[in-house]
Amino acid sequence: MDAEPRSGTAAQPTDPTPRARWIRRKPAGVLLAVLGAGAVLLTGSRSWVTGTVTDAVLGKATIAATGSDVAPGLSALALVVIAAAVAAVSGGRAVRVVSLVAEGAALVAVAVLIVRVLLDPSGPLGPVAAASVGRSGSIPTVAAVTSWPWLAAVGWLVAVVGWTGAVAGARSWSGPSVRYERRQRPPAGNDPGTATGARGQRVTSAWEQLDAGLDPTDVGEDSQT
Repeated sequence: MDAEPRSGTAAQPTDPTPRARWIRRKPAGVLLAVLGAGAVLLTGSRSWVTGTVTDAVLGKATIAATGSDVAPGLSALALVVIAAAVAAVSGGRAVRVVSLVAEGAALVAVAVLIVRVLLDPSGPLGPVAAASVGRSGSIPTVAAVTSWPWLAAVGWLVAVVGWTGAVAGARSWSGPSVRYERRQRPPAGNDPGTATGARGQRVTSAWEQLDAGLDPTDVGEDSQT
């Protein structure tokens, strides 16, 4: 007996969903990176950590520190992410690769700073408390994080999604648009300063006649007839 044909067909690779295709496009990569890094930049000026300290100079006091205080370099790294994302979508292939690498490295550094504060808020707050009274080193504190570092983490996640989509779709991106067309080169054998007659013969230009000591306005009797 002949074998019965198998029902169905082999599974074919499906195209990415519309959302996945959108994330891989240029506008999505730069938009998500700018929004996410912008959120990190905004939260850097807010109070990330609050705590209490008991010290001979300060007494028992409440200390608050911003994101820029407990995570030095956070704002600069956020600006690097924004600049690298813009360069990746506006530059050529080589610039795109370098920009995406720089953006990824900056995002890793931002993650380290945010996680460090979330896991140990007292550690970064101690030096801030010591600096507030003009002392070096650190003062023991009892600290807790506010909601701002968590919002910074959300912004970082948005930027990572944009960077991931940019890395996945960078190969299909077109290069920078050419605003002005290049001049067409003259055909081989034709000098731009040389005129051509009706039958293709070479006709000397007025400049060549002046160089030869001739008067280009003198057409002669033969040319008049």
